Amino acid sequence: MKEGRKEGGGENQREDREQEGKDPKKLVLKSEEKSVEKAAAPLPLPSSPPTIWDTWDYHPTPTRGRFYTGDVYSGEWSNGQSHGYGVHTCEDGSRYIGEFKRGVKHGLGHYHFRNGDTYAGEYFADRMHGFGVYSFANGHRYEGAWHEGRRQGLGMYTFRNGETQAGHWQNGVLDTLSTQNIVPGSAIAVNHSKVLNAVQEARRATEKAYDVPRVDDKVNRAVAAANKAANAARVAAVKAAQKRIPNNNDDLPLSIV
Repeated sequence: MKEGRKEGGGENQREDREQEGKDPKKLVLKSEEKSVEKAAAPLPLPSSPPTIWDTWDYHPTPTRGRFYTGDVYSGEWSNGQSHGYGVHTCEDGSRYIGEFKRGVKHGLGHYHFRNGDTYAGEYFADRMHGFGVYSFANGHRYEGAWHEGRRQGLGMYTFRNGETQAGHWQNGVLDTLSTQNIVPGSAIAVNHSKVLNAVQEARRATEKAYDVPRVDDKVNRAVAAANKAANAARVAAVKAAQKRIPNNNDDLPLSIV
């Protein structure tokens, strides 16, 4: 038993020595990159339409329905797909509010993940792509460029204690620091002013994403209008049917006095 503990302790000590000398910030960034990849996975949108709550769900108007997965969609709908502005609430509690195109997140929107993380900004083909801000539940934040769901391009990572790491990101990893972080004039440095421009673009995209019109009111109004139209159609159908029914009095034989 003692030997076993000794061997285990040796392995732990080797792991500790391997971690020594490594920048703890890089370890945090590497760990959180996995979290971003998992959170940025596309919504599990089924190819078939949701189980509808209203018979007019297939019209290119605000609609509301529930997928067989338990997810709920409320928003604009066209050709059997979410298209336009909408809200997709997953069964696990995560939620996306923003623009859709042919059934996927596309345009501006903000996503609230079940682990407390949030992203607001640009989407392309169901992934974070363009400029946006990703806020971690632990207080850390990344502002800058994205490519297919990963940090790519110019951006700045701010730790919850206020410290920052800025520069060029490649596949989610900071590979070139800006002049703010290293000696100015270095051949491998990125001009920090360009990074700040990217940060401003990300913040503007975030503001636009949160300004995306709420669809709840539009959906409710559309439901009310659809119900009113359906009732009017039923009344008209009943009246038309009544007109086609012959008057029984006309069929009675005449009395002969």
